[in-house]
Amino acid sequence: MTVIWKTEFGLRAVRHEPPGIKEALEAAEGFCSDREQQIEIAAALLGAELEEVRAVAREAAQQERRTLGRAVVRRAGISQAVVVERRRVRRSVMA
Repeated sequence: MTVIWKTEFGLRAVRHEPPGIKEALEAAEGFCSDREQQIEIAAALLGAELEEVRAVAREAAQQERRTLGRAVVRRAGISQAVVVERRRVRRSVMA
């Protein structure tokens, strides 16, 4: 959605993209650790239906599970299973 602003320097086109369900779920992660409460918070933030948010949360959880992998390491005839996980880095930005 594009909005036109009148400024002293002329007309400016400003794009406005409201947050989606994934962004609302990420914001809800900061409030609590319980997944069901995160879904309720995200639905309240967007004014969306709980089932719609649950479907997106389920899809995101499946994608997160896909990032996990397993590798077998063999040294000197001994095989060991190693679980490799991809962790998201959360960095806070200081202003």
